[in-house]
Amino acid sequence: MSHRLEIVFFDLRDNNEENNEENNDENDEENENKSGIFNKENSLSYKIIEHFLKNNIIIDLEKEEFGKFYIYSFIYQIQKGIAKQCKFYLFNGLCEEAFNIDSNGIFIFCDLNNEKTKELFEKVIEYNKKLCPPDIKLFIVGIISSKNKNNLIKLDITELIKEEEIDYKYKEINLNDNQNNNNNDENNINNEKNNIILDNKDDNNIENESNNKEEENNQNNQNEIIIINEEEIKIEENENDNLLNEIKDEIYEKFDELIVKSLMNIYQYQKKKKINLDTDQLEDDYKNQSHSRCLLF
Repeated sequence: MSHRLEIVFFDLRDNNEENNEENNDENDEENENKSGIFNKENSLSYKIIEHFLKNNIIIDLEKEEFGKFYIYSFIYQIQKGIAKQCKFYLFNGLCEEAFNIDSNGIFIFCDLNNEKTKELFEKVIEYNKKLCPPDIKLFIVGIISSKNKNNLIKLDITELIKEEEIDYKYKEINLNDNQNNNNNDENNINNEKNNIILDNKDDNNIENESNNKEEENNQNNQNEIIIINEEEIKIEENENDNLLNEIKDEIYEKFDELIVKSLMNIYQYQKKKKINLDTDQLEDDYKNQSHSRCLLF
């Protein structure tokens, strides 16, 4: 096992393995090639890794693209005065070859509101038991992405894994948390303004002429404060894609924290394992010594 900190990342939401099976059934070479393309625009895991690398002190970052996965190599200060060589493997969804990499840990994102997640996670357990060493670390993040508060579909990952002899850490993150703090009128107005298309600006000015001067001043002040980004106001056809675009830095920072903790967890385990190995080696050397003794007076 390498002394580097190496983690494999994938998102069950991307569901790459199922896509490959569909393409193989069609026996279409063109579709088979497309199945390996990493759709980074709609990949939450890609956005999370990119945010982590941009918002932490990273040295000598190298990024390589291999169709359906990326490799990030860099140096990261795991503790004050201690820097470690790190490597992230980011896969385009679940695939068996991700478990064949000689890594220290596997970081998995699960959609708790998706009925298919249970079946996919059972494959994760199967691959882990068949292909991974017994001391591999699993870092599992259950993601709540549904905007429907009455949604009864919420997979309990701990129920699936509690009977398994697997070293894992589990955490849940609600992608909608950044939308639940709009408790006053000002925040509600700001949210409405973020959805305004620039082309309608003139029409809004005409409507504002019928308002009183105080309302006009408030409107102008809000226009100065709010910066509308063309990418943020683009209307997406897929509701899930919209949710990815709406995630604020506060949510990404939670993912950053989990990644940092996973690196620390692996580092502490490696450190402890090295101490144990050194102690065992000393004991073996002592046992292999000759039984002759010298007495000095």
